[in-house]
Amino acid sequence: MRPRDLAVVKIEAPDAVFFEDRISGQITLKDDLPAGIPFTVMVQDGDKVLWQQQLVSEGSNLRKIPFSFPLSESVQERLKNKAADTQLTSVPLELKVSVSNVEGDREPGNNTMNLRVRALTQKTPHPDHRWPSALGDAVSAQYVRPRRAVAGEHHHCGRDGG
Repeated sequence: MRPRDLAVVKIEAPDAVFFEDRISGQITLKDDLPAGIPFTVMVQDGDKVLWQQQLVSEGSNLRKIPFSFPLSESVQERLKNKAADTQLTSVPLELKVSVSNVEGDREPGNNTMNLRVRALTQKTPHPDHRWPSALGDAVSAQYVRPRRAVAGEHHHCGRDGG
C-alpha cells in the first residue's frame, strides 16, 4: 500500500493570458489517501483566493482538476501602484496552487506549487490593422540599410577638407 499522500504534481496553463480574460487549465493531483476524506484545492495570489474547489479523496492516485478564473483584479491591483507614465505590456504573476493539509498526509511539503503567468495588458493588434507591408518594409529599410550614393551626388567620405 502506498503511503498516505495528497500532492500537487503538475499544473497545465498558458504562459500568457490577456488580463481581461480568464486563465484556464488543469491541476494534476496525487491522491493517495483513503477514499472519502474532504480537502480543498485552491489558487491564491498572496493571501487572496482566486479559485478553489472542495473535493473528496478517491484514492485514485493521479487525478486532473480543471480550473478557470479571471485575472483582471490581480493585475489591476498591481497596475495601481505603478507610475502613471509607465507603459507595461504585461504583468508577471506568481500564483500559488495548493491542496489543504489533511490528517495523515505523509509529505505535506509537496502540497503547493507555483503557477507563473504573464498577464498581457495590451492585445496584439489584428494583422489587418498593421501598415501595409510594402510601406512597412520601405520605412524600416530607410532606417536599417546604409544609404547608397546616387549618380550625380558628391560625397566626401572621410575627408574634412583640411
